[in-house]
Amino acid sequence: MHLAAVAVPNLFTRKDLAMRTRLYVGYTLGAMAVFRSATEPTFKSHGHLYNAVIGPFQTRRGADFMAQYGRNNPHVQHVRDAERIARSL
Repeated sequence: MHLAAVAVPNLFTRKDLAMRTRLYVGYTLGAMAVFRSATEPTFKSHGHLYNAVIGPFQTRRGADFMAQYGRNNPHVQHVRDAERIARSL
């Protein structure tokens, strides 16, 4: 029996791939950076890049707010706080 190679169409578009990743904020050496990850960051997967990770965030605006204003801010102690305050601005 001979099996012929069949071309399988790519069912995932660029938008679908972007929806699969989630936003996180990574903390390293006093700096906070927003990044995307398809899997939940662990020490094994992201430990060489970041000392701590906050997230996942629902919006880029919330992640950017946490990265810029979240450090030493008693009003932003959770992801929900960053999302809520960023939405009100």
